[in-house]
Amino acid sequence: MIFLLISLRYVYKFQYQKKYLIIIKGGYVKKILILLSVLFLFSCDKLIEKEMDSIHRQVIKDSIDQLNIAIKGGDPIDICVYAGMLSAAYLQAKDEEGYIKAKAFEKKACENAGIPY
Repeated sequence: MIFLLISLRYVYKFQYQKKYLIIIKGGYVKKILILLSVLFLFSCDKLIEKEMDSIHRQVIKDSIDQLNIAIKGGDPIDICVYAGMLSAAYLQAKDEEGYIKAKAFEKKACENAGIPY
């Protein structure tokens, strides 16, 4: 009876090892690694998107700072140019509401500088 239990135990281990070998030979490991790689790349895509949004917001902030400096000490043409750069920053960030406001300010600044718009 004990011999039968021990032999069944080894048969089970052998079958388990055999199934494991079949899984490796069947390419399941490759498929799992490919799936994990794809999932990793999708998670990287979200991280990259967040980082790009942060960069766009920083570019907009820098453009606003430059425009404010031009307003304080520049001539009307400088204000027109920097207003255009601000509207371009909003456009690149795909911020429609900010772009429309910046474009309206750019139009007024360029008209004030005597540049036909």
